[in-house]
Amino acid sequence: MQIQLMKQFCGCARYVYNRTLSLEKSLYKKDSKHSFKYTEAANRLPEWKKKNPFLKECHSQVLQQSLKDLDQAYINFFSEAG
Repeated sequence: MQIQLMKQFCGCARYVYNRTLSLEKSLYKKDSKHSFKYTEAANRLPEWKKKNPFLKECHSQVLQQSLKDLDQAYINFFSEAG
């Protein structure tokens, strides 16, 4: 049971991370001044949970952590690039 939950949580976290990354890339293509903001991304989660019921089965902290990880990835990338 615990193994199944862990796999489910990892899948949900991966989905949120990748979907957010894809959305952020498209927003950046439209406006190169756009920058990732954790709060804006986290505010999308309730709507995504409505559209994707499988996300409701995952603890919100797991999904929020995936966005924090993406935020840190952006910070690391742009500090290395600059």
